[in-house]
Amino acid sequence: MQNKNTQINICIFNNPKHGISDQLLFLADALEKDGYRMVVSRELKINALNICIENFSFSEVKKIKYFCQKNSKTIGVLLTEYIDFEDGILKMYNRDVLSTTEFIDSTTKKGRLFMLLAAQKCINFCFRLGEQPKLINFNEIYPNAQVSIVTGK
Repeated sequence: MQNKNTQINICIFNNPKHGISDQLLFLADALEKDGYRMVVSRELKINALNICIENFSFSEVKKIKYFCQKNSKTIGVLLTEYIDFEDGILKMYNRDVLSTTEFIDSTTKKGRLFMLLAAQKCINFCFRLGEQPKLINFNEIYPNAQVSIVTGK
């Protein structure tokens, strides 16, 4: 990772804090354990290592692309969606991406996946928290993804 004096900005954009508080606490504990300091904001910061939590909207992808191009920077992404590529089938939450589950409808799934792929050129590294999501064959749909596992205390 970066120099331990580098501020780590967890950019949550449109995500409600109450919906991602577990992920934020897990990440904060892991970073603190390794001596890093973290802030949470709704914007990308020029003087920080930016890690975004996925679930991007179209306007957020535009912001990411503009920020990265203007500042010659890339970002990291905390992957929380259960995206897998098995037997030639793109899946989210263990079902074909086109199907609806009790948790998430197909339109939302397709939108989240498309926006993640649309930001791909700006993303230099990805994280997952612990062993979930598994991201089976994720590199086949996101070829340059280096996915690191963040472990808690």
